[in-house]
Amino acid sequence: MHESLDAEKIRMHLSPLGYDLCRRIHVHDILDSTNTWLTERLRKIEGSAVQGSEVCLAESQTAGRGRRGRSWVSPASGNIYLSLSWRVLREELNSAAITLAIGLAVAEALCETSGVRIGIKWPNDLYVDNRKLGGILVEFVTRISGNYWVAGIGVNLKAVELDAAANPRAIGMEEIWPKASENRNRLAGTIIDNVLQTCVRYEEAGFAAMRDRWEGHDVTRDKELEVHGADGRVMRGIGGGVDAGGRLRVLGADAEYWLDAGEVSLRLS
Repeated sequence: MHESLDAEKIRMHLSPLGYDLCRRIHVHDILDSTNTWLTERLRKIEGSAVQGSEVCLAESQTAGRGRRGRSWVSPASGNIYLSLSWRVLREELNSAAITLAIGLAVAEALCETSGVRIGIKWPNDLYVDNRKLGGILVEFVTRISGNYWVAGIGVNLKAVELDAAANPRAIGMEEIWPKASENRNRLAGTIIDNVLQTCVRYEEAGFAAMRDRWEGHDVTRDKELEVHGADGRVMRGIGGGVDAGGRLRVLGADAEYWLDAGEVSLRLS
């Protein structure tokens, strides 16, 4: 059994700053996609005096989305599927690395509650013991009232393997913290709070201010990598960390590459 999501119980786990920043929390039994719902929500409240962020959670999704058009399988098994909106205040800010920053926020939130180090596979996957725990999808949404980041976050609490040949295999929080399912509202609240505070820091100082902490979670550093380009090309090399803009350095046999998240997908060899 798992604890049902509850907006008021989630709010209890927000810091004073997070409480002030979070305008509303919406909880649904089932949606097509929390990112889609929240993006549409921004259209519906267009023109109103919107202050603060909104959060959408669902017990299950029928059309969850991942990076580069992939689907995100979202059964009603007690996992966490949530999306959060953030109005971009500094339009001149380079937002290329916001996915990495939010990934760090989620990893640190899960580490805080479980006591276990959570790895990050550039640019957006959460890992434990070479198994996938969750992922991040950040979309840039433009409205008359301004520009927004809509951050979709999926975290496995129970690892439901729908494909026996899946690579990497999934892992759930229950395997590293047995009390995870009975603390879903605490987990959701801690994630939301960390993400909101990270968005504040990101707009103040950019990714450079949190790069060292991100590298403490990096599972690609000094590992053999297989890089798949949008044009079908495959490159191989060794992970060399990220720069202040969130680009990944890959050391090939004859050259050094700097990769942007939108250009490639990455596999650990």
